[in-house]
Amino acid sequence: MSLQATDRAEDAALGNGSFGYVFAVRHKDKQNYALKVIDMKKLRVERGMSDNSKMMQEVFTLAELQHAPYIARYDDFKEVNGVLHAAASGDPKDWLVIKLELCTGGTLQSVLDNCRAQGRGLPTADVRKYFAQLVEAFNFMAEKKIVHRDMKLDNVCLSAPGGDCRVVDLGFARKLGGEGPSIDAHQSDTLCKPRGNKRYRSPENDGKRSIDHKDDMWALGLMLCEMLTGTTVNDLLDGDYARVWPNYSKQMAGWIKNAKVRDENLGRIASRLLHPEPPADRFSAEEAARELRNHRFVSDEPPPFLPVGWLDQLHLADEIPATLAEALKVGLARNNLSTPLHAPLHADSI
Repeated sequence: MSLQATDRAEDAALGNGSFGYVFAVRHKDKQNYALKVIDMKKLRVERGMSDNSKMMQEVFTLAELQHAPYIARYDDFKEVNGVLHAAASGDPKDWLVIKLELCTGGTLQSVLDNCRAQGRGLPTADVRKYFAQLVEAFNFMAEKKIVHRDMKLDNVCLSAPGGDCRVVDLGFARKLGGEGPSIDAHQSDTLCKPRGNKRYRSPENDGKRSIDHKDDMWALGLMLCEMLTGTTVNDLLDGDYARVWPNYSKQMAGWIKNAKVRDENLGRIASRLLHPEPPADRFSAEEAARELRNHRFVSDEPPPFLPVGWLDQLHLADEIPATLAEALKVGLARNNLSTPLHAPLHADSI
């Protein structure tokens, strides 16, 4: 699909959240990218922080995962002063701008929504493809000891319509360190705090225990059942699994049974991913990948992914272009844009 340039920020908006926007932009090299613009000042105020250090975690995580299969490619970042009002010298920068691979195929949630409108889940062949790719992505993350903590179909984009998966939105991702989940003096506490969509939290993600990559595997099991059955987590419950799991165990059993009707082998994998307690008995990404190979859904060949260094020569400019400054003023009419708009913003100096 040919992307047309625009000077209207609304047309270039891919989505927005509580703390910023994502825009499609065109670099002076004529390549298209996603530009994630985060309101750091708002984050500092709401979280009571004096600087941006903890909020830079997403950049550090993206950099460590740059060579991963099926995770959105990270290129560069820049902290900048307020684009509408100059910040005082030495003050924390007001905006964090992250340049990423542009995905134009929408999210897996939008793909599933289209199927749900027809009263069904995704075609089984598509489920196998997407699930295998997500397993590869999370196997890589587990090797790096990184926990996503906000996994859901809305946080998986497709590289192009009908293309490959790209895991996105690693703002809550944290790294496990040493023998337990701690990377610094505060990290253990961080991994005890419930994060992400409450309906996708594992039973152990209750604010009382530290979590690890098995929390992501729980969410992946929910996503697999959603894709197979067309029934979503939102259809099943109005609270979070971590707190109300005993009340929903019967609904879960019926859901998994329906998933097995669609595909017996994938349904069995879902049941192992959704093993509630202890988390150690839940499938890991490596074990899920082994099951996929055993059923010949995937081969032992490494997955295709973009070559290392494909964005190494690109850098953000010293100044944010005026068009982006204007874009930050935009209030989007819709809160949840699940399908990218195919009109990258002019941003030749990025």
